[in-house]
Amino acid sequence: MKFLQIGSLILAATSALAQSGCVSEMEKVAACISNSNENQKEPNSKESATEFCKLFENEACKIFPDDSVSIKECDLNNPDEKTIAQTITALKVGYLTYCVKDSAGNFCPLTKYIFDNIDKKIDDKTTYDEASKKIFIEDCKVSECNSRMTKYIPVIEEFNKLSGSNTTNEFAPLLDYYKNNKCDDIMNIKEDAATSAGKSSTDIKDDDKKSGASTVKVTLGLSLISFLAAFFAF
Repeated sequence: MKFLQIGSLILAATSALAQSGCVSEMEKVAACISNSNENQKEPNSKESATEFCKLFENEACKIFPDDSVSIKECDLNNPDEKTIAQTITALKVGYLTYCVKDSAGNFCPLTKYIFDNIDKKIDDKTTYDEASKKIFIEDCKVSECNSRMTKYIPVIEEFNKLSGSNTTNEFAPLLDYYKNNKCDDIMNIKEDAATSAGKSSTDIKDDDKKSGASTVKVTLGLSLISFLAAFFAF
């Protein structure tokens, strides 16, 4: 969705709906994107993703780093409010995907990986091998990046529900490792078909107790990134 279209959506929704909590949240987003370039492109390349992240550097956009914009007040049975919720959530996913940095101003290790692979085809996947594990371990150990992942996973799931997408939440099995700061344990993960069969991280842990080994298959696929780019493109 082009940024000018988002702006039009805000105006239409505000006119069509009585002032509500959902519209109030969208007005926060309106203040944020009002300074965006009218030629702002969808974040589907290194260049456009970099430009996209510049959006969040202005004061009005601190609602995203501060996590102070919400869709809780949106009535998802109302088409206009559901569209507002989709827009807010997509912008959240975009911010968490491309823009989170550590306290020194450096991109999180996982963010750097995403940037380095952003131009790959939709169905390209990188196997969760030792090199990939090291990216996650390093990412997990950085406070800001750890916090990002614990927000990222539920936001992706929220995004999927709102959009009706079947996009795989490829990072979900890692949530417990990040939340419990068991970063080095990520190295013990072994490839298996468990995750692709739809098992949750809890199910996998139960299986691990029985087998004595961690068997999770996780890929650093780019399906989510491609879907996110498609949202901004229409």
